Amino acid sequence: MPGYNYFKKLTTQEVQISVGTTNLVNFPVLVRFTDNDLRHTSSGGKVTNLSGFDIVFTSSNGTTIINHQVERYNPVTGELVAWVQIPLLSATVNTDFYLYFGNATVSIDPSTTATWDVNYKAAYHLNNNILTDATANANNLTATGTLNEPVAIAADGRDIETVEKLQAPGNAGLLINGDITLEAWVSFETVQLVANDNLFISYGATGEVGGTDNQAYSFNYNGAGVSTNKLRMFWEHGAGVNDVVVSNATTTLVANTWYHLAAIRDNANTLVQFYLDGVQLGTNVTYTVPAAVGGTVATLQIGESHETSTRDIDGDFDEVRISNIVRTPEYIQATYESGKIGSTFISYAATACVPPDVSVAGTNQTICATTFTMAANTPTAGVGTWSLISGGGTITNSLSPTTGITALAVGANVFEWTITSGTCTSVSDVTITVNANPTAANAGSNQTFCVSSPTTTLNGNNPAIGTGTWSVLSGTATITVPNLNNTTVTGLTVGTHILQWAIGNGVCTISTSTMTITVDPASSIANAGSNQTVCISSPNATLAANTPTTGTGTWSVISGTGILTNSLAPNSTVTNLSLGTNILQWSITSAGTCSSTTSTMTITVDPASSIANAGSNQTVCISSPNATLAANTPTTGTGTWSVISGTGILTNSLAPNSTVTNLSLGTNILQWSITSAGTCSSTTSTMTITVDPASSIANAGSNQTVCISSPNATLA
Repeated sequence: MPGYNYFKKLTTQEVQISVGTTNLVNFPVLVRFTDNDLRHTSSGGKVTNLSGFDIVFTSSNGTTIINHQVERYNPVTGELVAWVQIPLLSATVNTDFYLYFGNATVSIDPSTTATWDVNYKAAYHLNNNILTDATANANNLTATGTLNEPVAIAADGRDIETVEKLQAPGNAGLLINGDITLEAWVSFETVQLVANDNLFISYGATGEVGGTDNQAYSFNYNGAGVSTNKLRMFWEHGAGVNDVVVSNATTTLVANTWYHLAAIRDNANTLVQFYLDGVQLGTNVTYTVPAAVGGTVATLQIGESHETSTRDIDGDFDEVRISNIVRTPEYIQATYESGKIGSTFISYAATACVPPDVSVAGTNQTICATTFTMAANTPTAGVGTWSLISGGGTITNSLSPTTGITALAVGANVFEWTITSGTCTSVSDVTITVNANPTAANAGSNQTFCVSSPTTTLNGNNPAIGTGTWSVLSGTATITVPNLNNTTVTGLTVGTHILQWAIGNGVCTISTSTMTITVDPASSIANAGSNQTVCISSPNATLAANTPTTGTGTWSVISGTGILTNSLAPNSTVTNLSLGTNILQWSITSAGTCSSTTSTMTITVDPASSIANAGSNQTVCISSPNATLAANTPTTGTGTWSVISGTGILTNSLAPNSTVTNLSLGTNILQWSITSAGTCSSTTSTMTITVDPASSIANAGSNQTVCISSPNATLA
């Protein structure tokens, strides 16, 4: 610290905070010791200001001044009682801070009420008849009776006999209806064996016995009654409505012993915690009605209840505090350990040091190499020395602030830069973290599949060093778990997708590898066209399949016969079809991995009809105008008789040997037609039946008789 000739290193002992691991922010620790170095120079010491104004404190870096408040300083003996606000008091490791002194230029008191955080609504040291509030809230006390108590916890305290009290005017800051922490150091002169007696702190309206001015909080120790030997907290909600909460464990408090007592109301969780000497007394005690309503602006009293002046105390007080938050168990324990008589919570160097330059080891670095050049400050006062605290590394020149470091180990390597001046040292650390090169990335093999299933599992290598991350370089894809080497990927569309598997480790160069996913389009749905029927006389057909938008179509003969003019053309012709059923298939095949689609059509080739033969012409007499026909029986097709000219009634027009009756005189032409069941043409043949007229009826005339002599006659 510029201008300060001496300093002492102080260290808190984290081992004494045993109830938890929560660090404490802006914690007011008690620094209390007598040291010859802290005497004024006129008394042989090294402090230059008679009031101790040149005493200051810094954080662990030795340069940042932190708040403190001096409660008592004796320039003759070197006694110092001061409260120092530690910005971050660790509950797991020791915390260093520094006391600087010996600056003749200082004339202004650095002591400040800012030592107490904004949640402290009142803090009373009670030292040497000083009843002022140590916080910035100025909730100063006045005394009814009471005396200074020269032997207390931090310095002096206050002796409060029965029917005596300390009192402060009420205000909105002290009217706390929610979370609250009440603390006090108390030494009973007499433990009163009366219920609701032994009153520590109370806030409400004087003389209140259940009216509208309610008590917001009250804290005492019951010496008798149903809650004998228990700590008690009390507050009201209106006339006749109140909450009384007592500890669920008893403790016997005795006279002439200093106790640190605390009551904490956690309004959000409707519970109260009681503490005795830094440790919770019993367990959490629940209550029913949160303290959302309570006392109106009234007064704060220490040592006497508002309800009746006979509820009082006979004892000594020191360090009374009121906060409007729930203080943590670590906070309460550290307060007790810091303040108790004979406390060893803080250790300090007995010898005053001439400050060397403040050590600045440099900024922590993360690298991907095994060598590094340090960048500590060059001391103008003192000698700097490098040392390895943890990890690995070889220091080339331990006295050089910019020495090289070789053979660094993977991980954190901590080096300490110590500047020494006489018996004094200033120390700081720097951490060089070495990241190992990541595992070489391998994205796995390329993949090709059909769009009908646009999901796949990737196959990147699992890194032994570093963390892998998948990303999409081109195309579209949704990666389910980007940091998983064998994650699934969905949402792939037709086309090419390039994915990258990158393995990184800290600041080291990222190793990358890519793979390609090709998604083939689905084949068009094949449609071979309608079935066809042709005649054997022309066993050919023109096909009519669909033209594919995706894939290639091919005709093939599945059954029957046929010669395809162009098997790749959807409208190819097919010849040489065989009689009967011929099945042809139109297959559309993808160029990639997608399945083919197929469709079939049938070409039926009908046989040709038999050649019709109506049989020979016939002639009949009109006297019997009937005939039996004699057409050929068809082997293919169906024969049918019909009368082309003339007349006739066919007995069975489908029978080749049908009879025909009622023929008319003259010429009657009949046709025998054989028709195919399919597409072939019919064949026909005709025959003629001639019906002759009947002969005239013969009449030879009358019989005659002639003589032999003229054996002649004329017929008539």
